[in-house]
Amino acid sequence: MDERSDGECTDAKNESFSRADWETVSSDPDLQADLGYAVTAWETIETATDSDQIIYMPQDEELLKDDTFIVANEDVLCDLGKKY
Repeated sequence: MDERSDGECTDAKNESFSRADWETVSSDPDLQADLGYAVTAWETIETATDSDQIIYMPQDEELLKDDTFIVANEDVLCDLGKKY
């Protein structure tokens, strides 16, 4: 999502959204229905060489073929379900 100089935002499909459009969106939108995200299951894997790092990998093998994964230091992660 990119904000343009005229205050409107565009998504990956180049659809424009005005500020009024965004203000009508729920403050807790449904990721799939409201935002169009595909919700997938991911696994947490601790790295063998550095105990402070974690790898997140999708369980869907098709995503793995696309080199989809996240490597992060453990101290920057939080469980949003527990935090909020």
